[in-house]
Parts: sequence; structure tokens; C-alpha cells
Amino acid sequence: GGDNNLASPYEGEGRVGSTIHYTHSLRWSTDGKYNHGVRQGQITIVDPNKSLVEQAWLENGQTKEANETWQRAKSAESLSIRRLRCFASASISSI
Repeated sequence: GGDNNLASPYEGEGRVGSTIHYTHSLRWSTDGKYNHGVRQGQITIVDPNKSLVEQAWLENGQTKEANETWQRAKSAESLSIRRLRCFASASISSI
């Protein structure tokens, strides 16, 4: 249950072939005790009239049932994507 938040910049405007690149830190069952952390994947829009979980998800070379992030998204009460712009206006100042 609860929100499953994925940070995402996206290419295109929901058109077929548009790609959403996401980042998260969900642990997969195949990770073991120490082999987990920040992950990245992508969602390719195959039908803009369908829900996000009905698009093509690819992460760590895995799609459909083998993609544990997609499995969690599919069974989530809600799914949201948030765009992070933290590096867009970052500046470094010297002391």
C-alpha cells in the first residue's frame, strides 16, 4: 500500500515512443543483503490511452514479470511520478 514515488524526467509529451526515465531505491528480491541501492529504469509509452503500468517498463535488462519495480507498481494502491529539478539551477560559489 501507500504511494510508490518514482523520480522522472521524461522525453516527449505522452506520444507513442516517448520515454520516461525513472530513479528509485527499491530493493529487489534478487539483490541479496548488500547488492541494492539507487536504480534506474525507463518506461516507453506504447499506448498513451492506457495507464502507466500498461506501458513498456525496462530496468536492469528486465521487463514484465521479471521487472520487480513494475510488479510493485502494478499492485500499488497509487502510483505517482515526480520530476526532480534539483540540478537545473545548482551553482557552486567559492568562499
